Amino acid sequence: MTTTNTSATNTGATTVWRRWSAILTSVLGAFVILVAAPAGPATLAFGVVSGLLIAVAPWIRGGPRILGPLLLLLGTIPFAAYTWWSIVTPLIAVLALIAGFVALRR
Repeated sequence: MTTTNTSATNTGATTVWRRWSAILTSVLGAFVILVAAPAGPATLAFGVVSGLLIAVAPWIRGGPRILGPLLLLLGTIPFAAYTWWSIVTPLIAVLALIAGFVALRR
């Protein structure tokens, strides 16, 4: 008879439940990189830097309190403004700001 350790499963589910906004923000940062991938080299480089800043922002701990929001703003606002003609990148930026600030408040 095989027994299953449900406490490990519950711990993982609990961790995901508590950090859902940080995980969502990181996924949105990855989406920024994916959206920038088919663009030219300058836009691609700008998108990769922006996406990484968005993805890392909610996980910053132990520094000045302004660092997380600053990284989030530096990752979302410039890239959304640079690609203003697209509806996708400003929408991703708005969603990343909302999820990111929720994550930073927790």
